[in-house]
Amino acid sequence: MSLTDTLEGNLDSIAAKVGMTPDQVKSIMTTLQSKLTSGGDQPSAIDATASQYGVPVDKIQHILNAAGGSSLFEKVKGFGKGLFGSTNTP
Repeated sequence: MSLTDTLEGNLDSIAAKVGMTPDQVKSIMTTLQSKLTSGGDQPSAIDATASQYGVPVDKIQHILNAAGGSSLFEKVKGFGKGLFGSTNTP
């Protein structure tokens, strides 16, 4: 199952768990994925995404946890590796 499938299949549930709309969660995850696949490390990508959307870092972490925690992060890294040949790891 791809990252997109994981997110899309659980978007309403994840959004409800973190108190956001599905569109907000999808936008945040798309931005986070972009930052990670462009060579960013997880903490920097989370910080930059939180800043861009004006949400606390904890909110991003709650989204990740609700979406599958570290397994989701591994899918994001794998997606980036597939697109760009390699990714930076923390």
